[in-house]
Amino acid sequence: MASSEGTGETARLPRRHRWSLRNYMALLMVVLISVAALAAFSVRTMAEQDAWKAAKADVDYAAAAASTQLSDVVVLLQQTTAKLAANPQIASVIAAPAGTCT
Repeated sequence: MASSEGTGETARLPRRHRWSLRNYMALLMVVLISVAALAAFSVRTMAEQDAWKAAKADVDYAAAAASTQLSDVVVLLQQTTAKLAANPQIASVIAAPAGTCT
């Protein structure tokens, strides 16, 4: 047993396969490209979400402004018709022929 240590049996053991520099560089490039693709996808997704949020905020603002203006117009129409109906001369204006207006 002691004689087997110096006979070179360790030379017959299979050598561990080592990667070359080229393989490491290829792996590094694959990782970098994968990270870049993932970053591009996430940036695009976040930009779309931001665009949807901004569009919704714009629509909400426009709807609120339009409803306020529409409400103001309806109130003005109600006030105008109420004043017109309260005028005692409106019956004679409506009954008069169209050609006598001066």
